[in-house]
Amino acid sequence: MAVVNPLDKIIDDIEQTKNDGYKNLDIEKMLMYLENLKQENVYDHDVQMELLKSSNTSQIEIAKMNHAASLEAFRSVITVGANAARAFMIINGGAAIALLAFLGNVWNKDSSPDVLSSILGSLLIFCIGVLCSGVCSGFTYLAQYCYATSELGSDSKWKMGGDVNNIIAILSGVSSLILFGVGAYVTYASMGNQFG
Repeated sequence: MAVVNPLDKIIDDIEQTKNDGYKNLDIEKMLMYLENLKQENVYDHDVQMELLKSSNTSQIEIAKMNHAASLEAFRSVITVGANAARAFMIINGGAAIALLAFLGNVWNKDSSPDVLSSILGSLLIFCIGVLCSGVCSGFTYLAQYCYATSELGSDSKWKMGGDVNNIIAILSGVSSLILFGVGAYVTYASMGNQFG
């Protein structure tokens, strides 16, 4: 409902009366008209205020729901990131431990030095993968600290720091997975050479 200026309404109505052919206005009728206009305007104002309150209330509730959904999504991202970093560490750490056990078993047997050095190379790759997963965990927590410190809704240096730390964490996690794949391939090739 649009807000109508009472003076515009009076001018429009007087012009309409003039166009209808009237040349004089009765003062009593004019006062009665103004009193009716005053009552209509108060009613319109009250209705408009209630509509505005209702609209504001619904907008506030929508904003609250959006905020709650964003917060829950953010919490799930934190949980998934932490679980992924742990998984990267377990994958590479488990492979390194398995290779150490294998090396301990093969060390005393007849093995060519080339095979042992390539298995040691893959062990180093898995250890670097563990390091990358640790870096991923550290930068994940740094990113969360920066996001928590930044002011809500602002593009501050803390938010930018959180974005940078988040990118480093993602790259470290991807590197850890790639290193696991490379280490597994090098181990496979070394064992293929050993056991023919």
